[in-house]
Amino acid sequence: LKLPQRFLSWPVAAPGVPPACVSHADSSPRVAMNGDAGTVTFRVECTKTQPGESVYVVGGHQALGNWDTSKALPLTTNAATFPVWQSDKVALPFGQKIEFKYAILPAPTSTAAKWESFPGNRSVEVAPGTFVTVTSAWDNSNTTTTATSCDLDRVPEPAGLVKEDGTLN
Repeated sequence: LKLPQRFLSWPVAAPGVPPACVSHADSSPRVAMNGDAGTVTFRVECTKTQPGESVYVVGGHQALGNWDTSKALPLTTNAATFPVWQSDKVALPFGQKIEFKYAILPAPTSTAAKWESFPGNRSVEVAPGTFVTVTSAWDNSNTTTTATSCDLDRVPEPAGLVKEDGTLN
């Protein structure tokens, strides 16, 4: 049996590896961007945008723009996922509470932000060996943080299911 090439390019986790631990860019497990950082994805439900506007994460770390909206982390949506906006995976340091808020901007370099209006900021902290997904609703200060363990030291080596020529073992 020979599999079509499009199936061979899909990211697939090895047995025992949670799907969140597989990069969408390739099929390599990712625990951290480097030894001191974990991976975070931000998701927010926001119906307050107008055409041409986008939602961004702005916060107290370089990856979130250091509170500078012109350097904020962009979120994306599409017709199938709207009103949920989601970021790409971003590296944040382990064990540090990083404060952030969502903002709506008309263009990536604009500084005329519409900020969430509740007092204070949201926060996220990444534990070693996890991927974190932060799920929020615009202007609701409650945030759900889901951590997926990616301790690959406890995952058995995957058996080769597909040969290089695309046939099954």
